[in-house]
Amino acid sequence: MRLSVIAAQLPGVIKGPASDPEVTGVVCDSRQVRGGSLFAAISGEKTDGHNFLENAAKLGAVACIVEREDADTFGMARILVEDAEEALGWAASAFFGHPSRSLTLVGITGTNGKTTTAHLIQQILREAGISAGRMGTVGNSYPSGAEEDSPLTTPDAPALQAILARMVREGAQAVVAEISSHALMRKRTAGCSFACTVFTNLTQDHLDFHGSMEEYFQAKKMLFTDYPRLVEAVVNVDDPWGRMLASELGGHVVTFGLESGDIRFEASRYDAGGITGTILYPGGEEPISLPLTGSFNAQNSAAALGVAWALGLDFKKVVKALENAPQTPGRLEKVENTLGIGVYVDYAHTPDALSRVLESVRPLTRGRLFCVFGCGGDRDRTKRPLMAKAAAEWADVLVLTADNSRSEETNLILDSIEAGIPPEWRKVSGGLLSGCREYARIEDREEAIGWAVKAAAPGDIVIVAGKGHETYQIFRDRTDRFDDREKALNFLGQRGGL
Repeated sequence: MRLSVIAAQLPGVIKGPASDPEVTGVVCDSRQVRGGSLFAAISGEKTDGHNFLENAAKLGAVACIVEREDADTFGMARILVEDAEEALGWAASAFFGHPSRSLTLVGITGTNGKTTTAHLIQQILREAGISAGRMGTVGNSYPSGAEEDSPLTTPDAPALQAILARMVREGAQAVVAEISSHALMRKRTAGCSFACTVFTNLTQDHLDFHGSMEEYFQAKKMLFTDYPRLVEAVVNVDDPWGRMLASELGGHVVTFGLESGDIRFEASRYDAGGITGTILYPGGEEPISLPLTGSFNAQNSAAALGVAWALGLDFKKVVKALENAPQTPGRLEKVENTLGIGVYVDYAHTPDALSRVLESVRPLTRGRLFCVFGCGGDRDRTKRPLMAKAAAEWADVLVLTADNSRSEETNLILDSIEAGIPPEWRKVSGGLLSGCREYARIEDREEAIGWAVKAAAPGDIVIVAGKGHETYQIFRDRTDRFDDREKALNFLGQRGGL
């Protein structure tokens, strides 16, 4: 594609290119430059792309997008813009032929529930005969059946548009995409055309990046105010931030929830096998039997049904489709055993998410409820004691351990978590537990999982929280392979429970 064709579609161009080379790719990482690349110099959080212009030119880039008029572009054709991040999104979209315009693109944002909601929407679309792909935290799912890992919930703009283009090539008619607040702030989705956008909820997370809950909300809100939609926004009005968003958007909103909303999931029974209840919608109601447990999954289902309603799908068939809802990897995922112990792995890594998971399994617990969890290093430190407080509200036994410590010392992270444990709780250092309201502090995550599984008795439930689907553990100097599900399974096997 000629550079002039791309440049004509970019917002905020101050000065266009003086030459018109053929562009063979769009990148924002100089290490990915190949002959013919268009390199966007992004001023990032840690590095400034303008410092890599020379390297990009040496590796064969023929053009660049810059924000600095005095930048030396080392012979590359230059497009001077007001906002290089926004221009990059549009450049990548243009280069790949604006693939989102050929798709029914559903974007989902919120603190919790994005991944499960995305899986449920994909299920609904496929059951309706619509070829649907999915992209997000647990990876990308293509119409061909191919699955691939994704290091980020929402990748950078060139990768995002390349994925959407592949979806189109493979015959996708729709794609369900998780959209992070970080991606919205960094304008990775610039150039995307959404059919429908979804707000799940907003609870404390990422305040190390956003600074405050209001700033966090404003970042999420961008998906609803900065992008045109073909149909309505779908918003959770059980959530106070969702109610605020719905009121600010005015019309063209489908609301959902358990307590109120256009689409309401009225549950009559929660048990280990799932949720039974009724879906109330404008003009009618339908019985539902969902093979997922927990009130949060009822809410996720209501969100998915809100999308179906907004898209005008056959609603009765859609509700029926949820009876075949898939198990989302690492979301209250059961580790099967014959010991009579409920062992579940969940991605919950915020106070609200952890509280919801534990609250949902509390009624299913005939004995004690164990919770194994930690907090990630180099992330929002203010939520650490809040995680302990949330866990202590519902669980009987807590095991504090490492998550992804990154550059921080695990023991210092655990100090911060431990500060939130109520004073009446008793710390145990090993051996037998005497009852409830006790906690152990075990830095090694494998050892912590083993301790909980070995201490659990028939009727007990063990929740291993924080990492979910992840198959690695990050430390300052290394990344180890680590899967909570595998570790739990190994310890259950040692007890003869397989």
